[in-house]
Amino acid sequence: MKAITKMKLGKLELRDCGHGYHEIVSWFSHDLLGKRTMSCYTLAYWVRDGEGYDLRFVGGRPLEDSVNWERFGKLAKRGQKILDKKVENEDD
Repeated sequence: MKAITKMKLGKLELRDCGHGYHEIVSWFSHDLLGKRTMSCYTLAYWVRDGEGYDLRFVGGRPLEDSVNWERFGKLAKRGQKILDKKVENEDD
């Protein structure tokens, strides 16, 4: 399943990867075989437990100087809101 963008701010993106897996990624450009291309890496993702979804960092990636914390926070809040609503709908 292809990831569906829920919200993008600058080089950061909140996306739904299917099967209940949501993540925040950071995009960067680089050369690959002589061509300029875009790639991303995961900064944080949500994990479901008995009470709902928890946001987990991948190491200290979200704390790197290159990550815009204000944008990251907006994406994290939006993602949590989406997933809280999902849990609420499952409980109905």
